[in-house]
Amino acid sequence: MTEYQLREFEDGIDPARFDAFELFAMTGIPLRNVYFYVQRGLIPHSIGSGPAARYTYEHVVRLLVLRKLKKRQMTLREIRVFLDGSTVRELHRIANGVDPTGIIRDVRRVLYRPPGSPLPEEEPLTCVKIADEIELYVGPAYVAHAAVRCRELVEAITSILEV
Repeated sequence: MTEYQLREFEDGIDPARFDAFELFAMTGIPLRNVYFYVQRGLIPHSIGSGPAARYTYEHVVRLLVLRKLKKRQMTLREIRVFLDGSTVRELHRIANGVDPTGIIRDVRRVLYRPPGSPLPEEEPLTCVKIADEIELYVGPAYVAHAAVRCRELVEAITSILEV
């Protein structure tokens, strides 16, 4: 997808135009797996159902990135946080070859805590360590965004506090 087409998609101009066969041709992921990923909340539902179901560029790019992340041994939970915390533009860059290693490390650092500590869904706030002696507490709705954008948060907060 070109930069112009990506901008059209972000502006809501790009329609859902891919059918199941085109989706498979573009991603290599069988439709049965696509249904599974929809059930798990990794990709959005199709527009329409049955043979008339159509998919957007967001479906394509999420599936391409999902396949890359699975090759890096990420769990579905980690992948969901990664996808939910990223914009379509960021996912587009990763699908086109940008290395996601730093973001993967940040997501895992936020998700995995010492044994016995509660999971993020079980507590009102999740602690994201920004720097020595600086922690950010975020609610469940923002954990994915905080995990993916951890580096941006570190830069912003350290520049504000002049650490």
